Amino acid sequence: MKIRNGFVSNSSSSSFVIYGTMETMTDELAEKLDELGINYWNPHDYGDDYIGIEFSDMELDETKRQFQDRVTKKLEEAGLTGPFAWYEESWYDS
Repeated sequence: MKIRNGFVSNSSSSSFVIYGTMETMTDELAEKLDELGINYWNPHDYGDDYIGIEFSDMELDETKRQFQDRVTKKLEEAGLTGPFAWYEESWYDS
């Protein structure tokens, strides 16, 4: 599983904004996502995983539409069919 290596604070909170989909994770899918550099999260350890690429990974000269098209192409290459959308999640571990 990919682990975000970004800013760390003293709190136990985390969040992300991705363009992608939600899907039940399999070992085969996780391997394919890792090969393609696509991230996935299951912050609550139940239900489907969030699968996609973070908004913060948008290129400086890339439009929102170009970013969505790039991510869609990668997700389809991984065998996912969508629907694809923007997802925002945050949680606090107490």
